[in-house]
Amino acid sequence: MTKNLLFLGLLLSAATAATAQTQPATPGVETSHIAVQRVRMGVNDINPEKEADQKASLLTGQLSLTPEQTARVRAAALVESQERLALLKKHNARTNHDGMKEEGEAITNKFENELKATLTPEQYERRLMIQARFRKIREQADAAEKAGAQPATRP
Repeated sequence: MTKNLLFLGLLLSAATAATAQTQPATPGVETSHIAVQRVRMGVNDINPEKEADQKASLLTGQLSLTPEQTARVRAAALVESQERLALLKKHNARTNHDGMKEEGEAITNKFENELKATLTPEQYERRLMIQARFRKIREQADAAEKAGAQPATRP
């Protein structure tokens, strides 16, 4: 009985190790499960200064921004966050949310135009590539959620 349990344990650990070491289907492209976390925040939880710092830090890391570019991106991100907060407060104060999507898109377009003016063409192209990659990840997570799968979590 003990030998059977030992053999079963060895078999399971070997199968786990073999599965963990498999190569991605496409060489050079890593496939990993990434957790997509959706958090609902109240209007009072939003801090435009903190959001602007986070966005500027993220873009600096992703696009290797110069200090001047980082300052301009942070300023644009601060304006974007403040405008989004004002939009949320305006629409939370009333029951009719008509036009909220269009106003939000206008805020996004304004920020993107400022980014395009600040970044080099190569940096902006890289940003678009990164956005497309994350959009695909979100779509996969949405599809998995609709299919009833549990969202992936980080260890």
